[in-house]
Amino acid sequence: MRDVLVLGGGVGGLTGALELKRFGLSPVVLEKDKDLGGKVRLYCCKGTDSCNKCFVCVGDKFIREFKASDIPYYTEVEIDYISSVDGSIVVEFQGRREGKNLVREKLKFPVMMLAVGFTPFKAEEFKKEYGYGLWSGVITGYDLERVLREQGDVGEDKKVIAFIQCVGSRDRTLNRVYCSKVCCAYALRMADVLLQNDSSREIHFFYMDVQPLWKDFEWFYEKLKDKVKFHRALPSKVYGYRDGRISMFVDEDGEIKERSFDLVVLSIGVSPAEDLEDLSRFLGMRRNFWGFVSHTPKNIFPVGCTTSPMDIMATIQSAKDAALKIARFMEGLNG
Repeated sequence: MRDVLVLGGGVGGLTGALELKRFGLSPVVLEKDKDLGGKVRLYCCKGTDSCNKCFVCVGDKFIREFKASDIPYYTEVEIDYISSVDGSIVVEFQGRREGKNLVREKLKFPVMMLAVGFTPFKAEEFKKEYGYGLWSGVITGYDLERVLREQGDVGEDKKVIAFIQCVGSRDRTLNRVYCSKVCCAYALRMADVLLQNDSSREIHFFYMDVQPLWKDFEWFYEKLKDKVKFHRALPSKVYGYRDGRISMFVDEDGEIKERSFDLVVLSIGVSPAEDLEDLSRFLGMRRNFWGFVSHTPKNIFPVGCTTSPMDIMATIQSAKDAALKIARFMEGLNG
Protein backbone atom coordinates (compact mmCIF):
# COMPACT_ATOMS: atom_id res chain seq x y z
CA MET A 1 0.00 0.00 0.00
CA ARG A 2 1.42 3.37 -1.05
CA ASP A 3 1.81 6.06 1.59
CA VAL A 4 -0.05 9.17 0.41
CA LEU A 5 -2.41 9.95 -2.44
CA VAL A 6 -2.10 13.56 -3.60
CA LEU A 7 -5.20 14.38 -5.62
CA GLY A 8 -4.37 17.38 -7.78
CA GLY A 9 -1.15 18.38 -9.51
CA GLY A 10 -1.36 22.14 -9.18
CA VAL A 11 1.06 24.18 -7.09
CA GLY A 12 -0.64 23.05 -3.86
CA GLY A 13 -0.44 19.36 -4.68
CA LEU A 14 3.12 19.52 -6.01
CA THR A 15 4.36 21.53 -3.03
CA GLY A 16 2.62 19.10 -0.70
CA ALA A 17 4.14 16.09 -2.48
CA LEU A 18 7.66 17.54 -2.21
CA GLU A 19 7.13 18.24 1.46
CA LEU A 20 5.78 14.72 2.07
CA LYS A 21 8.87 13.25 0.47
CA ARG A 22 11.08 15.34 2.79
CA PHE A 23 9.22 13.71 5.67
CA GLY A 24 10.19 10.31 4.32
CA LEU A 25 6.78 9.47 2.87
CA SER A 26 5.95 8.19 -0.63
CA PRO A 27 3.40 10.44 -2.35
CA VAL A 28 1.70 9.66 -5.66
CA VAL A 29 0.17 12.59 -7.58
CA LEU A 30 -2.93 12.30 -9.77
CA GLU A 31 -3.69 15.22 -12.10
CA LYS A 32 -6.63 15.36 -14.51
CA ASP A 33 -5.05 17.87 -16.91
CA LYS A 34 -2.48 17.09 -19.56
CA ASP A 35 0.25 19.05 -17.76
CA LEU A 36 1.32 19.52 -14.14
CA GLY A 37 1.24 22.92 -12.48
CA GLY A 38 -2.44 23.76 -12.52
CA LYS A 39 -3.41 27.35 -13.23
CA VAL A 40 -0.17 28.83 -11.93
CA ARG A 41 1.72 27.63 -15.01
CA LEU A 42 -0.48 30.02 -17.05
CA TYR A 43 -0.09 33.05 -14.76
CA CYS A 44 2.23 35.93 -15.60
CA CYS A 45 4.92 37.52 -13.48
CA LYS A 46 3.57 40.88 -12.32
CA GLY A 47 6.80 42.53 -11.30
CA THR A 48 7.42 46.00 -12.72
CA ASP A 49 10.03 48.41 -11.32
CA SER A 50 10.04 46.14 -8.27
CA CYS A 51 8.62 42.78 -7.19
CA ASN A 52 4.86 43.03 -6.65
CA LYS A 53 4.74 39.80 -4.63
CA CYS A 54 2.40 37.86 -6.89
CA PHE A 55 4.48 34.74 -6.07
CA VAL A 56 4.09 33.27 -9.56
CA CYS A 57 7.86 32.76 -9.64
CA VAL A 58 7.63 30.84 -6.35
CA GLY A 59 4.92 28.62 -7.83
CA ASP A 60 7.02 28.06 -10.95
CA LYS A 61 9.96 27.09 -8.73
CA PHE A 62 7.98 24.36 -6.98
CA ILE A 63 6.70 23.06 -10.34
CA ARG A 64 10.28 22.79 -11.67
CA GLU A 65 11.46 21.18 -8.45
CA PHE A 66 8.71 18.57 -8.61
CA LYS A 67 9.45 17.72 -12.25
CA ALA A 68 13.11 17.22 -11.34
CA SER A 69 12.16 14.82 -8.54
CA ASP A 70 11.43 11.10 -8.79
CA ILE A 71 7.96 11.35 -7.25
CA PRO A 72 5.54 9.22 -9.31
CA TYR A 73 2.66 11.04 -10.98
CA TYR A 74 -0.11 10.53 -13.51
CA THR A 75 -1.64 13.09 -15.86
CA GLU A 76 -4.86 13.05 -17.91
CA VAL A 77 -6.37 11.09 -15.04
CA GLU A 78 -9.95 9.88 -15.27
CA ILE A 79 -11.21 8.41 -12.00
CA ASP A 80 -13.59 5.48 -12.37
CA TYR A 81 -14.00 4.83 -8.66
CA ILE A 82 -12.87 6.43 -5.44
CA SER A 83 -14.04 5.66 -1.95
CA SER A 84 -13.08 5.43 1.67
CA VAL A 85 -13.03 1.74 2.58
CA ASP A 86 -12.13 0.53 6.09
CA GLY A 87 -10.16 3.67 6.81
CA SER A 88 -8.27 3.61 3.49
CA ILE A 89 -8.67 5.50 0.24
CA VAL A 90 -9.22 3.20 -2.74
CA VAL A 91 -9.01 4.70 -6.22
CA GLU A 92 -9.38 3.14 -9.66
CA PHE A 93 -8.37 5.31 -12.61
CA GLN A 94 -6.71 5.53 -15.95
CA GLY A 95 -4.00 8.05 -16.74
CA ARG A 96 -0.60 8.63 -18.24
CA ARG A 97 2.24 7.51 -15.96
CA GLU A 98 4.79 10.37 -15.88
CA GLY A 99 2.78 11.87 -18.75
CA LYS A 100 3.67 8.99 -21.12
CA ASN A 101 2.07 5.55 -21.28
CA LEU A 102 -1.67 5.29 -20.71
CA VAL A 103 -2.30 2.81 -17.90
CA ARG A 104 -5.17 1.65 -15.73
CA GLU A 105 -4.49 1.34 -12.01
CA LYS A 106 -6.18 0.43 -8.76
CA LEU A 107 -4.32 1.80 -5.74
CA LYS A 108 -4.93 1.92 -2.02
CA PHE A 109 -3.69 4.58 0.40
CA PRO A 110 -4.07 5.16 4.13
CA VAL A 111 -4.27 8.93 3.69
CA MET A 112 -4.96 11.57 1.05
CA MET A 113 -4.02 15.19 0.42
CA LEU A 114 -6.89 16.89 -1.39
CA ALA A 115 -5.54 19.60 -3.70
CA VAL A 116 -8.05 19.94 -6.53
CA GLY A 117 -7.81 23.74 -6.64
CA PHE A 118 -10.69 25.90 -7.86
CA THR A 119 -12.83 26.68 -10.89
CA PRO A 120 -12.71 30.24 -12.30
CA PHE A 121 -16.14 31.90 -12.27
CA LYS A 122 -17.95 31.31 -15.58
CA ALA A 123 -18.85 34.83 -16.67
CA GLU A 124 -20.20 33.60 -20.00
CA GLU A 125 -22.88 31.58 -18.18
CA PHE A 126 -23.73 33.54 -15.04
CA LYS A 127 -22.89 37.16 -15.90
CA LYS A 128 -24.06 37.43 -19.50
CA GLU A 129 -24.78 41.16 -19.18
CA TYR A 130 -21.03 41.82 -19.36
CA GLY A 131 -20.77 40.25 -22.81
CA TYR A 132 -17.93 37.83 -22.20
CA GLY A 133 -17.81 35.40 -25.11
CA LEU A 134 -19.92 37.81 -27.16
CA TRP A 135 -17.61 40.80 -27.56
CA SER A 136 -13.92 40.21 -28.34
CA GLY A 137 -13.01 43.36 -26.40
CA VAL A 138 -14.25 41.78 -23.15
CA ILE A 139 -11.87 39.28 -21.53
CA THR A 140 -11.41 37.85 -18.04
CA GLY A 141 -8.50 38.36 -15.69
CA TYR A 142 -7.66 34.70 -16.29
CA ASP A 143 -7.41 35.40 -20.04
CA LEU A 144 -5.22 38.44 -19.40
CA GLU A 145 -2.86 36.36 -17.25
CA ARG A 146 -2.25 34.00 -20.16
CA VAL A 147 -1.84 36.80 -22.72
CA LEU A 148 0.73 38.59 -20.57
CA ARG A 149 2.61 35.36 -19.87
CA GLU A 150 2.71 34.28 -23.52
CA GLN A 151 2.93 37.63 -25.32
CA GLY A 152 4.04 40.17 -22.70
CA ASP A 153 1.34 42.72 -23.60
CA VAL A 154 -2.18 43.14 -25.01
CA GLY A 155 -1.22 45.20 -28.06
CA GLU A 156 -0.37 48.81 -28.84
CA ASP A 157 -3.97 49.59 -29.85
CA LYS A 158 -5.27 48.91 -26.33
CA LYS A 159 -4.90 52.40 -24.87
CA VAL A 160 -7.99 52.76 -22.66
CA ILE A 161 -8.60 49.73 -20.45
CA ALA A 162 -11.21 48.98 -17.77
CA PHE A 163 -11.02 46.47 -14.93
CA ILE A 164 -14.41 45.47 -13.47
CA GLN A 165 -14.14 43.91 -10.02
CA CYS A 166 -16.29 41.40 -8.16
CA VAL A 167 -17.47 39.46 -11.21
CA GLY A 168 -18.79 36.34 -9.54
CA SER A 169 -18.01 37.48 -6.00
CA ARG A 170 -19.97 39.57 -3.47
CA ASP A 171 -22.99 39.30 -5.73
CA ARG A 172 -26.33 38.69 -4.03
CA THR A 173 -28.10 38.13 -7.34
CA LEU A 174 -25.95 35.03 -7.79
CA ASN A 175 -26.04 33.93 -4.11
CA ARG A 176 -22.26 34.44 -4.06
CA VAL A 177 -21.72 37.06 -1.37
CA TYR A 178 -18.29 35.81 -0.28
CA CYS A 179 -15.14 37.69 -1.29
CA SER A 180 -12.70 35.79 -3.53
CA LYS A 181 -9.83 37.72 -1.86
CA VAL A 182 -7.38 37.57 -4.76
CA CYS A 183 -9.20 39.60 -7.43
CA CYS A 184 -8.24 43.15 -6.41
CA ALA A 185 -4.62 42.12 -6.02
CA TYR A 186 -4.24 40.35 -9.36
CA ALA A 187 -6.13 43.08 -11.24
CA LEU A 188 -4.08 45.94 -9.80
CA ARG A 189 -0.82 44.07 -10.35
CA MET A 190 -1.70 43.49 -14.00
CA ALA A 191 -2.78 47.11 -14.36
CA ASP A 192 0.70 48.06 -13.15
CA VAL A 193 2.25 45.75 -15.76
CA LEU A 194 0.15 47.28 -18.54
CA LEU A 195 1.21 50.77 -17.50
CA GLN A 196 4.83 49.70 -17.27
CA ASN A 197 4.57 48.49 -20.86
CA ASP A 198 2.93 51.73 -22.02
CA SER A 199 2.73 54.70 -19.64
CA SER A 200 0.40 56.57 -22.03
CA ARG A 201 -2.39 54.12 -21.28
CA GLU A 202 -5.49 55.18 -19.38
CA ILE A 203 -6.67 52.50 -16.95
CA HIS A 204 -9.96 52.60 -15.05
CA PHE A 205 -10.68 50.43 -12.03
CA PHE A 206 -14.36 49.86 -11.11
CA TYR A 207 -14.85 48.41 -7.64
CA MET A 208 -16.94 48.15 -4.46
CA ASP A 209 -14.06 47.92 -1.98
CA VAL A 210 -10.36 47.37 -2.51
CA GLN A 211 -9.25 44.32 -0.54
CA PRO A 212 -5.64 44.29 0.74
CA LEU A 213 -3.85 40.95 0.38
CA TRP A 214 -0.19 41.25 1.25
CA LYS A 215 2.06 43.11 3.67
CA ASP A 216 3.04 46.02 1.39
CA PHE A 217 -0.34 46.34 -0.31
CA GLU A 218 -1.07 49.80 1.10
CA TRP A 219 2.19 51.13 -0.36
CA PHE A 220 1.40 49.51 -3.70
CA TYR A 221 -2.15 50.89 -3.68
CA GLU A 222 -0.96 54.43 -2.94
CA LYS A 223 1.52 54.20 -5.81
CA LEU A 224 -1.23 53.20 -8.24
CA LYS A 225 -3.66 55.92 -7.10
CA ASP A 226 -1.58 58.38 -9.11
CA LYS A 227 -1.65 56.16 -12.21
CA VAL A 228 -5.06 54.46 -12.25
CA LYS A 229 -8.50 56.10 -12.28
CA PHE A 230 -10.50 54.49 -9.45
CA HIS A 231 -14.32 54.47 -9.61
CA ARG A 232 -16.31 53.19 -6.65
CA ALA A 233 -19.09 51.86 -8.84
CA LEU A 234 -19.79 48.72 -10.86
CA PRO A 235 -21.19 48.85 -14.41
CA SER A 236 -24.60 47.28 -14.85
CA LYS A 237 -24.06 46.12 -18.41
CA VAL A 238 -21.63 46.12 -21.31
CA TYR A 239 -23.48 47.21 -24.44
CA GLY A 240 -20.99 46.17 -27.09
CA TYR A 241 -19.15 48.19 -29.69
CA ARG A 242 -19.84 51.82 -30.51
CA ASP A 243 -17.44 53.64 -32.83
CA GLY A 244 -14.93 50.82 -32.49
CA ARG A 245 -14.88 50.76 -28.69
CA ILE A 246 -16.61 48.74 -26.00
CA SER A 247 -19.39 50.82 -24.46
CA MET A 248 -20.89 50.53 -20.98
CA PHE A 249 -22.95 52.64 -18.60
CA VAL A 250 -21.98 53.32 -15.00
CA ASP A 251 -23.96 54.89 -12.16
CA GLU A 252 -21.44 57.17 -10.45
CA ASP A 253 -22.66 59.42 -7.63
CA GLY A 254 -26.24 59.13 -8.83
CA GLU A 255 -25.36 60.08 -12.40
CA ILE A 256 -25.46 57.60 -15.29
CA LYS A 257 -22.38 57.98 -17.46
CA GLU A 258 -21.45 56.24 -20.68
CA ARG A 259 -17.82 55.18 -20.92
CA SER A 260 -15.93 53.56 -23.80
CA PHE A 261 -12.83 51.35 -23.72
CA ASP A 262 -10.49 49.49 -26.01
CA LEU A 263 -10.46 46.55 -23.61
CA VAL A 264 -12.61 45.49 -20.65
CA VAL A 265 -11.16 43.00 -18.15
CA LEU A 266 -13.57 41.12 -15.87
CA SER A 267 -11.95 40.24 -12.55
CA ILE A 268 -13.62 36.88 -12.13
CA GLY A 269 -13.82 35.22 -8.73
CA VAL A 270 -12.89 31.84 -7.31
CA SER A 271 -15.49 29.06 -7.42
CA PRO A 272 -15.19 25.65 -5.73
CA ALA A 273 -13.62 22.97 -7.92
CA GLU A 274 -16.28 21.19 -9.94
CA ASP A 275 -14.91 17.81 -8.82
CA LEU A 276 -15.76 18.52 -5.19
CA GLU A 277 -19.42 17.60 -5.51
CA ASP A 278 -18.73 13.99 -6.50
CA LEU A 279 -15.65 13.68 -4.30
CA SER A 280 -17.59 14.85 -1.26
CA ARG A 281 -20.29 12.28 -1.85
CA PHE A 282 -17.88 9.38 -2.41
CA LEU A 283 -15.47 10.26 0.39
CA GLY A 284 -17.86 11.41 3.10
CA MET A 285 -16.78 15.06 3.10
CA ARG A 286 -19.01 18.01 3.93
CA ARG A 287 -19.11 21.34 2.12
CA ASN A 288 -20.26 24.76 3.26
CA PHE A 289 -23.05 26.83 1.70
CA TRP A 290 -20.72 28.08 -1.05
CA GLY A 291 -19.44 24.61 -1.95
CA PHE A 292 -15.98 24.68 -0.35
CA VAL A 293 -14.90 21.75 1.82
CA SER A 294 -15.71 22.33 5.49
CA HIS A 295 -15.20 18.86 7.01
CA THR A 296 -13.32 15.72 5.98
CA PRO A 297 -12.68 12.24 7.42
CA LYS A 298 -9.57 12.16 9.60
CA ASN A 299 -7.39 10.66 6.83
CA ILE A 300 -8.20 13.34 4.21
CA PHE A 301 -6.33 16.66 4.39
CA PRO A 302 -7.55 19.51 2.13
CA VAL A 303 -5.22 22.26 0.95
CA GLY A 304 -5.51 25.56 -0.90
CA CYS A 305 -8.74 26.65 -2.52
CA THR A 306 -10.54 23.41 -1.66
CA THR A 307 -11.46 25.10 1.64
CA SER A 308 -11.66 28.80 0.66
CA PRO A 309 -10.26 31.29 -1.85
CA MET A 310 -6.56 31.99 -1.31
CA ASP A 311 -3.53 33.22 -3.23
CA ILE A 312 -0.45 31.28 -4.35
CA MET A 313 1.59 31.84 -1.22
CA ALA A 314 -1.28 30.93 1.10
CA THR A 315 -1.86 27.78 -0.97
CA ILE A 316 1.80 26.81 -0.69
CA GLN A 317 1.75 27.34 3.05
CA SER A 318 -1.46 25.33 3.46
CA ALA A 319 0.16 22.46 1.54
CA LYS A 320 3.19 22.51 3.81
CA ASP A 321 0.94 22.58 6.88
CA ALA A 322 -1.09 19.65 5.55
CA ALA A 323 2.08 17.66 4.82
CA LEU A 324 3.20 18.09 8.42
CA LYS A 325 -0.21 16.95 9.69
CA ILE A 326 -0.07 13.92 7.39
CA ALA A 327 3.42 13.01 8.62
CA ARG A 328 2.13 13.11 12.21
CA PHE A 329 -0.94 11.11 11.20
CA MET A 330 1.28 8.44 9.63
CA GLU A 331 3.45 8.30 12.72
CA GLY A 332 0.30 7.52 14.68
CA LEU A 333 -0.62 4.71 12.29
CA ASN A 334 2.85 3.20 12.37
CA GLY A 335 3.40 3.75 16.07
